[in-house]
Amino acid sequence: MLQIWIFLLATIYIFEFADAAVQCEKKNVTIQWSTVVPNTPSPTYFIATWLCWKQDTQLNENKVVHVTIHGFSYDHTYWSFPYQSSRYSYVDYIINHSNGSIVVLNVDRLGVGLSSKPSLTTDVTIDSNAYVIYQLTKMLYQG
Repeated sequence: MLQIWIFLLATIYIFEFADAAVQCEKKNVTIQWSTVVPNTPSPTYFIATWLCWKQDTQLNENKVVHVTIHGFSYDHTYWSFPYQSSRYSYVDYIINHSNGSIVVLNVDRLGVGLSSKPSLTTDVTIDSNAYVIYQLTKMLYQG
């Protein structure tokens, strides 16, 4: 009987659920920029973002925003790991250890994860990714 209880407690510990104090809203943000070739349509891409905040936080107040950008072969789960998120997720850690003054914008870069995958691989460059982050921070600043 004792072995069953130990197994149950270990199972509950392993399959820990996401912290209820962290709320995230997924949104696809439209990014468009003009091309250098005249009379050609401007490409429009969708960037998958997750804005995360502490429960009961007023989002219309001035907040510190952490914009998380993953590396080359990762996606947004690099910063918001789904398994034992209270232990392995940067997003959950920062929000849970703040007093509600920090929000996190977690981003899938262009061509990765749930964001648009351009048909031309030449559209996915360091410059295009920097431009996307610039546009996102500009949108955050404007509200």
